[in-house]
Amino acid sequence: MFTCACMSCACHLNSSPLLRIVEIFSRRLQVQERLTRQIAEAIVHAVNPSGVGVVVKASHMCMSMRGVNKLRSKTTTSTMLGVFRDDPKTREEFLTLANTN
Repeated sequence: MFTCACMSCACHLNSSPLLRIVEIFSRRLQVQERLTRQIAEAIVHAVNPSGVGVVVKASHMCMSMRGVNKLRSKTTTSTMLGVFRDDPKTREEFLTLANTN
């Protein structure tokens, strides 16, 4: 699952292009932290907003199938760029909304 917010971009970006961005990067073999950062940077490159916040919650098969053997465990990563990084109030509001899902 991923949650994304853009701030003050001139265009309207619907969910379909966002989902394509996520799908493109998630097909690559990589760590979740890098995936989260790449999604945020791709959104910045595409629409040039004043800020982007991305939260990715994912299940990892290595956690549920072997090793610690924890079913339904999820790892959460986030990346904040622009006003989401610089303004604590904006960041807090976004993270509160992202955690309600």
